[in-house]
Amino acid sequence: SAVAKIGTSYYATLEEAFENAASSNVVTLLANTTINSVIEISDSITLDLNGNSIKPSNTYGSDSLFIVHREGIFTVEDLSTDKDGSIDTNGKVAAAIKLTDASDADVTADITKAAKFVLESGNIIGKNFGITGNGNTGRGNTAIVINGGLVSATATNDSTAIYQPQTGTIQINGGSLEAATGIYNKAGQITITGGSVVGNGAYAQATPNGGGFNSTGDAIIMDTHISYEGNMSLSISGDDTVISSEHGYAVQEVLTDAEITGTVSINVTIDTDIHEIVEFEATTDS
Repeated sequence: SAVAKIGTSYYATLEEAFENAASSNVVTLLANTTINSVIEISDSITLDLNGNSIKPSNTYGSDSLFIVHREGIFTVEDLSTDKDGSIDTNGKVAAAIKLTDASDADVTADITKAAKFVLESGNIIGKNFGITGNGNTGRGNTAIVINGGLVSATATNDSTAIYQPQTGTIQINGGSLEAATGIYNKAGQITITGGSVVGNGAYAQATPNGGGFNSTGDAIIMDTHISYEGNMSLSISGDDTVISSEHGYAVQEVLTDAEITGTVSINVTIDTDIHEIVEFEATTDS
């Protein structure tokens, strides 16, 4: 029986549905399913989870379930009543969503074209990363927009809902982010106008990592490291916005391997619910 459809066309596998999806198409999930290989997005495609789940098969071998390439706009929504559908790595795969791969940084690639992911509703559940980019040269120009739903990662004390080591933008207008570290940022801009960001992991001092992140338990960490482009900014506003850490800092700005901060500005409005302590190691706007 079919597990997905595009309009009146039905497909036995989700991979087949995406292979046949054209720009602006909506792929509707009809049943819980597993995938055997990564699904790659290079056009503007919407996935309606429709109350169902996507998980990796037992033989799955990639490090993410979906890759969004340059010129790709991948929108995930759940139009079911309960909106409880999910893209779930089931604790087996590092990331649910990855923005760009090595081909997007190739000399023939147009790096002025952005890779974009939008979450309207539903659940994005990774092992180490809910959503991740890559800090290698040529992997920037990404956009992440969270309007609703949940982004989480499940590895105890080794996870972040969003990892942004590349030059890009994160726009959070609603929804929830929750992992050991809520957002781990090494480059680019973050703007939060609603929703919640929660760090639930054990507190750990920020330490240098030139090839990834070490969880700190913070809700948001802005980490200046010499290996990454920096140029970071953080803006938080909204009467109902919640930034909270169970064991660490709500917002921490650190220099793990640099003498000059890569943070340009941090602006927080007084009407936002910021829990715990905010700590900065460098002079910023606040």
